[in-house]
Amino acid sequence: MKRLMIFMTFMAFGTWLVYFLSVGPSTLQEEPTPPQPVNRIQFSDVVFRQQVGSQLQMEFLSRESLFDEVAESALLDGVNFTVFEVEGPLKGQVAFEGRADQARLDGKKDLIVLSGNVEIREARGVRIHTELMEYREQRKTLISPGAVTIRSAESVHEGESMIYDLNRKKITLKKPVFYQ
Repeated sequence: MKRLMIFMTFMAFGTWLVYFLSVGPSTLQEEPTPPQPVNRIQFSDVVFRQQVGSQLQMEFLSRESLFDEVAESALLDGVNFTVFEVEGPLKGQVAFEGRADQARLDGKKDLIVLSGNVEIREARGVRIHTELMEYREQRKTLISPGAVTIRSAESVHEGESMIYDLNRKKITLKKPVFYQ
């Protein structure tokens, strides 16, 4: 029994010593890291335009905007947007327009994420409503990972998600439901 008590005392002391040395307060002074420059600029009532050469590609109007130069991104609140055709016979005409509660423009990924009550009106009269939509500029696709409603003059379609290839004018719905 005496050996057990001695063993337990050494174990408790050893555990305390290991904890104190590895987790306890450090006596070394750490050098403070200098603050990183913050390149965030906030504006109200902003018009953002993107051009390809002299041709206007898209335009965003926003109540409030936060730009981050380091991340090459912008966060826009209360957004109305217009995307124009930049090639082909419809060059310069509106491809689609719409509104969203918020938009995040990512310059590094050529990605625009629209969120919150997203409504898109396509030039042919098709209206798309969802809560989250991604626009991939390079591939010219609209992707909605969540529930989506598509309305035209003739019908209403709903689905769990959507991919809209703007080059081919083809909409693919996951688990579509059709109403007339």
